[in-house]
Amino acid sequence: MSAVVALLLLMAAAVVAGAWVVWRRPAAALPIFVVGLALHNLVLMVLVESGAPTMGIRAIQAWKEAYVGLLGLRLAFEVIGSGGVAFLRRSFSRWSRLPLAPRV
Repeated sequence: MSAVVALLLLMAAAVVAGAWVVWRRPAAALPIFVVGLALHNLVLMVLVESGAPTMGIRAIQAWKEAYVGLLGLRLAFEVIGSGGVAFLRRSFSRWSRLPLAPRV
């Protein structure tokens, strides 16, 4: 049972480290999701088979939602810090014209 708890603590530490990386470099979120989902399935299969506590397993499963929430929070900080919604409107109008550029 102590090995199961150690694995749960290791996964929790990995989630915290990944959250720190996602906050510092939001572009790293996609590779973390891809690698994390593969490891997530493997580790959860081992935890379920070894009889880990249900609350621990559910807490570890919430890492995906936590990262998405963290990215949303980071986006809100970026929007507020860079001029708010007007910045997003200008950026959208520039990017929305991109598909029409080859035709002009």
